[in-house]
Amino acid sequence: MRKDSARVWAIVGAIAVPLAVLLGLEYLGRMPASPTEPEISMPPAATAMANPHSPLPEPALLAPPPAPAAPRYAPGTYRCMSQGRAVYTDKPERDCAVSAEVKPVNAAPAAAGIAPAKPYQQQLAELEQARAAEVARTAVAAPSPSPAPQPPRAERCQALWADIQRLDSLLRQPHSAAMGDHWTTERRRLSDLRHAERC
Repeated sequence: MRKDSARVWAIVGAIAVPLAVLLGLEYLGRMPASPTEPEISMPPAATAMANPHSPLPEPALLAPPPAPAAPRYAPGTYRCMSQGRAVYTDKPERDCAVSAEVKPVNAAPAAAGIAPAKPYQQQLAELEQARAAEVARTAVAAPSPSPAPQPPRAERCQALWADIQRLDSLLRQPHSAAMGDHWTTERRRLSDLRHAERC
């Protein structure tokens, strides 16, 4: 008899434990969430699995998706509207019907310096012509500068000697190898100029 009562208690326990767990979950689901903890909602499919006898909730009406952003097209792109169809092209005279409404798409502002209606090669040719005309206009308008008068030879020699002494003073101070090379090269150049002036 003891075996039979133990078997009964095992069966009752096997049924009671899962039932207690389900009731506990149901009770926890009905409790209000505490203000410090975020509320966790279960998806409808999980709720239906937890309680197979409950009907599925009505699907919530979704907000319409946001309108897609207007696509960006390269400058010089046109939209041809003909019979309710849009065709995007860079050569409207070739790809659009005669009766089509042709509009530039994403036209660059005038301050950008490009003209989408003109081919790139034509724009370059016009720019080169404008530059050549500007150079020709400024070359005619600007007089050629006259050579600056040279100071007397004695003043030039004195200025060269002062620069050489200044570099000698710098070379006696602590300096990096690169600066020493630079100053030595500059001193040699000034010395050559001094000898060319026959100072």
